[in-house]
Amino acid sequence: MTKSVDITQDITWEYIARLRYHEDSLGIVLKGHLLTEYIINQMIRKRCKRAATIIDDHRTYTYSVKARLLLEMEILPEYLYTNIVRINSARNNFAHKLNFDTGRLDFLFDHSDPKKGRINLRPNSLRHRDPARYYLRMLCHATLSQLQVRFQSLFGTVPLADAPVESVNRVVKPRRGRSRTANQSTKR
Repeated sequence: MTKSVDITQDITWEYIARLRYHEDSLGIVLKGHLLTEYIINQMIRKRCKRAATIIDDHRTYTYSVKARLLLEMEILPEYLYTNIVRINSARNNFAHKLNFDTGRLDFLFDHSDPKKGRINLRPNSLRHRDPARYYLRMLCHATLSQLQVRFQSLFGTVPLADAPVESVNRVVKPRRGRSRTANQSTKR
């Protein structure tokens, strides 16, 4: 019997929905990095006896160390770990370089299907106005989807938020007193 899942409580779904509203590559990468780390921490909580020791020690257990730990524990498959490393690399480049050259991105993505293997997204990305932003959005979106599927296959549930997540469709009060959702156009 399949257990039904309320996707409105799934933090992955919420953030995937938010990714499409980011106009800049930095925002996409930071949001993707933040959520992948949140899910990595959730996996550690579910599999490690002293999870708080790992999660709370940011100096010893960095994002990359925690991801590597899950790979070694066979919680993360190699293809997913490789995509997580790509997100971390992009995040570190944005964080430590004033002018990150997005042309140095590899435009690769490792698919969960071994028959498809490693996919070069450069040709598809070049058809878009901002190829780097398109690639980073696809990388973060697809990696979050892979993490969600992996989490659900291991733990029988989707990763949930510790606290309520502000909805993408939150109500915004306009200056003239009429309410509308944040997704509605503000053009008149």
